[in-house]
Amino acid sequence: TQYAKILPDMELNAFKNPDDCYELNINTDMRIVKNIGIDMYSYMEGLGGYAKLGTSYNIDGELPNAIFTSEFKNKTLSINGHNVSTIRIEKGFLQDIYAARVLLNGSGASIRILHNKETDKFEILGVWNGINTLTGLENRSFTSLKASDKITPVFENGDIAISGKGFYAGIGGGDAKLSKIKGKKAYSYSIEDIYSKTHTTNMHIEE
Repeated sequence: TQYAKILPDMELNAFKNPDDCYELNINTDMRIVKNIGIDMYSYMEGLGGYAKLGTSYNIDGELPNAIFTSEFKNKTLSINGHNVSTIRIEKGFLQDIYAARVLLNGSGASIRILHNKETDKFEILGVWNGINTLTGLENRSFTSLKASDKITPVFENGDIAISGKGFYAGIGGGDAKLSKIKGKKAYSYSIEDIYSKTHTTNMHIEE
């Protein structure tokens, strides 16, 4: 198709503009662009590099425009004030669901977090129960966190993964909210096209 011919020519330019915003200019047929987000990173000594914490979709500008901006708010999703690495696994009109990769009491687990877009509040749904072995479908139920559960965030850089500092869920099963990124920070824009291919800009390191 004509879209496929345009795809390799996508040109991306991201920079800090005079208004202290992170600006993205896209030079392509905007009909092939599906989603735009900002990937947020924090430097991890144990990785010897930057680990991705998550992706923010709080961006000024709407498709099919080719110029987007975002203020440096230096915040990402956290549990009990501790940065965790998350991905958005469900996108809805009124709410999104995120997954945080962690060790729960020493074993690998995924904590699901709901974002209510109307109130801009976050709620921990619980620990994902995986795939139903009988139906082969994803379980839609979650196991609530107990106060004594120890949560250890897992961060990745390429094929390398390390564990962060552990903490306890506490009374109420933990609190999810946006918190400032700890340590040295970096950003890059990620652009998903209609063929589910992701294009990223060069990483901008915040001094």
